[in-house]
Amino acid sequence: MEIRIDAHLRKLLPKARFAWAEFKNVTIKSSPPQLIQLIEKEKDTLSQLFTISTLATDKVINISRMAFKKVGTDPARYRPAQEALIRRILQNKGIPFINNAVDINNYLSIKYRTPMGIYNQSVLDNVLTIGVGEEETFVSLSGRIIHCKNKIILKNQNNEVVGSPFVDSLKAKVDKNCTRLLHLVYLWPPWLKEEDFQYMKASFLNFLGGTASGYHYLPEEK
Repeated sequence: MEIRIDAHLRKLLPKARFAWAEFKNVTIKSSPPQLIQLIEKEKDTLSQLFTISTLATDKVINISRMAFKKVGTDPARYRPAQEALIRRILQNKGIPFINNAVDINNYLSIKYRTPMGIYNQSVLDNVLTIGVGEEETFVSLSGRIIHCKNKIILKNQNNEVVGSPFVDSLKAKVDKNCTRLLHLVYLWPPWLKEEDFQYMKASFLNFLGGTASGYHYLPEEK
């Protein structure tokens, strides 16, 4: 698989970083108690660190918020995925448990305070592009029609949107029938190290089984 950054997005966000890994022969099922405990522990940590009013000023959260603003997205209306999750925690709304793959992705997203996506790789093209939307639309997991103009999106060679850093696309939904996954880390902070990505990889393998590639970085500067 190859993932590219289109020229327009690179011009708008010359310092933006993305990373991705492929997972094969995984088993999707309900999350075990160990994973739920990890998530609950991270929720407690975040509740001690932030309030609703201080969250938006966090330097990590601000990386994705500023990126959204630079491409023309209002981050107060379309919040980066990890910020939306953390806000739910701070409002005592909790995070719904979906399955082990989605729950690990959510756990890592709130742990690193960085937007991430987990996608059913079997429905994806071999070449994907991260870019800025124009007239594209897609259906979210909740069934809403999402208009993509001036929003960061992940799309296939047919210009179909398969993901984004603010809401997931129904097209690449992860369910119990999935055996191949793509994990994409959007707009990650420059201080993340190789050990952090190794931890992400190990977390998926620990709870999903299977095999994995190493993480690939865009731009290739790590």
